[in-house]
Amino acid sequence: MNLSDAKDLVGVAGGLIGIIAMVYAWLIARSKVNAEHVSDLLTRVQSIEADFRHIPSKDTVHGLELSISEIKGDIHAMSEAFAAVQRTAQRIENYLLERKV
Repeated sequence: MNLSDAKDLVGVAGGLIGIIAMVYAWLIARSKVNAEHVSDLLTRVQSIEADFRHIPSKDTVHGLELSISEIKGDIHAMSEAFAAVQRTAQRIENYLLERKV
């Protein structure tokens, strides 16, 4: 092997090393982008999980439905009682108007 063959071999080796370095840099850059996306996704998932902790459970919602149902029944009973009081007040008013007191 003479000096010119060694020079050509070093040139080819340098070119291959350059190409390999470019491919390696491209792959590293892609993995950094992917790592940023994964980090962003992880942050978003943690945020959603934190929001879900504040949502009431199925049992809590069912308990609220039962309480609201009970309140509706109480309001209906009070409405009927109020109607009776209103009729009585109307009769008293009519009596007083007829007597012109």
